[in-house]
Amino acid sequence: MEAWAVLATALGRASFIKSEFEKICFLDNGRTDTQVAIWRDTSQQRLVIAFRGTEQVRWKDLRTDLMLAPAGLNPERMGGDFKEEVQVHSGFLNAYDSVRNRLLSFIKTSISFK
Repeated sequence: MEAWAVLATALGRASFIKSEFEKICFLDNGRTDTQVAIWRDTSQQRLVIAFRGTEQVRWKDLRTDLMLAPAGLNPERMGGDFKEEVQVHSGFLNAYDSVRNRLLSFIKTSISFK
């Protein structure tokens, strides 16, 4: 299934035109080999934040995947106002932390844009 169709299904829509979302940012941290993209739909006030998955031939990705121990992703770390800590695998937490400040900055900029 084409990636945009998967996304539409996840959002509860039958389909949507790709142009509804504008790619506004692509973050790349070479140290951790973490890539994140952000798309914005200003008409519906939506953001899509996508972390690239594992590339089987990249040793940094495999190392990240092998960091399996659960780790707490607390609200302060996420920049949110929810009360419960979320558990993620420590490899993802390391990848998230490597782009966290830039990611939150882009999110804040994006939601204030009209």
